[in-house]
Amino acid sequence: MKLGDINSDQARVHPWRHVLSKCLGREDLRQIDVQPFDLQSSDRLLLCSDGLTEELPDHLIASHLKTIRAGDRAAAALVEAAKENGGRDNITVVIVAFEDEANDTPGNLGQ
Repeated sequence: MKLGDINSDQARVHPWRHVLSKCLGREDLRQIDVQPFDLQSSDRLLLCSDGLTEELPDHLIASHLKTIRAGDRAAAALVEAAKENGGRDNITVVIVAFEDEANDTPGNLGQ
């Protein structure tokens, strides 16, 4: 662990957990990390606000994503579960599905 790094349990309760340190669109915070990674057909990315991750533990988020294949239904279920667990902040969920080019026809995304 590098000096200044914290683990995921510490991050959930850190007093500065809501402070932006990097983002797009602000000159003072414009340095971003870019890391390549390989995506396979049918992989999905979850983009979400802390309104989701503050209310649901990672294992419950993963369970929803594994059991609900349709992206729109999985996103709705995650938002609903976060609301039921307190919903103290805005909850934003976007699921991006990657399909094989041969399977890339309208209506296939997230199904």
